[in-house]
Amino acid sequence: MNNKTKTNNLLAHIEQIIMLSESSGLNTDFFEKAKKHINPVRKILRITDMQTVLFAHFVDKSDCDYISLQDIAESIKCRKVKVLQYMNEIDELEKRRMIRCCRGSRSTNYRVPCEVLDALRKNEEYKPVSRKGVTIDDFFDFLDRLFDEMNNNELIHSLLLTETDDLLEDNPQLQFTQQINKYELWPDNRLLLLRSAIFLLKMMMMIFALAISKICFHVSVF
Repeated sequence: MNNKTKTNNLLAHIEQIIMLSESSGLNTDFFEKAKKHINPVRKILRITDMQTVLFAHFVDKSDCDYISLQDIAESIKCRKVKVLQYMNEIDELEKRRMIRCCRGSRSTNYRVPCEVLDALRKNEEYKPVSRKGVTIDDFFDFLDRLFDEMNNNELIHSLLLTETDDLLEDNPQLQFTQQINKYELWPDNRLLLLRSAIFLLKMMMMIFALAISKICFHVSVF
């Protein structure tokens, strides 16, 4: 790899940020020394300096699905309470879908999705797949993923409400969304209706698959 290629490589810059920030405690001298590596990443990903540094450490531990704030603190060689001071920055990374958060009853852990790493490898900003103007099949697929994330404690209730509302708003062309909007339901009731729709759809698919299986069995007998 030549110097020009390495200079323009997001992962190479992230590696340097990690190396320079280790044992730094995120002091002023670190940000001055790491500026030439932070700036390219910050500009491409459109995040702040602090978000860039924190994200770099999440990426460095991306082989683990349960990254704790203590892990980040140990990497930077600072107390966990210092990392907690930057929770707003971490929350913003989560809103941008650059990291996922799993909130358990006794612990909170993070992971970096594979699609985010793929974007970094291509030296690109991660952009979630557009959900505007999709087909009814894709709509339910997106909806199902949201509920899966909630079931895995990766999506809190308030964010689930926002995500489902955005999904409905982005697809006014679907008869299903038009019907939902006619009911003028309270947000939680609308969420319950959407979850029920997913459940019924899965049940119908299971029944259909079972029916096809029985038909194929009888055909094969004859």
